Formats: sequence, C-alpha cells, structure tokens
Amino acid sequence: MLTRLLFAVAAAFAPCPAAAAPLRVAICADDAPFAESLTTALAASPHAAVSSCQLPDHAALAHADVLILQRRSFDPLPEQAQQALAAFSKRGGGLVALHGAIAATAADTSLALFGGAWTPQSQ
Repeated sequence: MLTRLLFAVAAAFAPCPAAAAPLRVAICADDAPFAESLTTALAASPHAAVSSCQLPDHAALAHADVLILQRRSFDPLPEQAQQALAAFSKRGGGLVALHGAIAATAADTSLALFGGAWTPQSQ
C-alpha cells in the first residue's frame, strides 16, 4: 500500500510545467521509515522541494505549500501544533492526513481541516 501511495503522490507532481516553482512539501511524521520513504520518493521529482519535521509548528509550515501529516496513534497533537495547523490551513496551505493524523485535533476542527474526523462513532 505504501508503494501505491508513493506512486500516487509522485504522479501528482508529473504534470507540473518545468518552469513552475517546485511545490514546497512539509512532511511531519512520527514514523521515521515512512517519512524517509515518502521524502525519498518526493525528492526524486524536480517539482517538489521537501522538508520534514516530527510535529508541525509555525516555523516548519512557514515555507510550505502542502503538509503531509502522518501519525501512528490516534491521539491529539499538542495545542501549539494544532494552532499551527489551523493557521496553515487558513492561509491556504494544503493538508494531507494519513493514518492517525485524522485525530490530530478535536473532531469539529478535524472536520473543517481534513474533511473528516475521528469521532466516538467512527472508532
């Protein structure tokens, strides 16, 4: 499944014109092998500039167009990281939530940020 995800993400960058500035992608993940694989796949594209972090914060997201957030557990992020996500989204940043990242914020906030949420009914 990871191979399919990496292929899909890499393919998303294929149609970008050569003259376009690279898409600035921040990968915040608590699973090092996953982050490494995704970073390697995206870095192979001339259409992506990749940075990484474990937790999203204002500094990590300041120069990103897209955040790929991956979490192994379905636990909320610290409040400061949640605020950084909300500010990033408000300025137009794109968010991709993988695995437990859907539970990174309160359900109502996750619904607004990601289009889905981890609720008692979905557990």
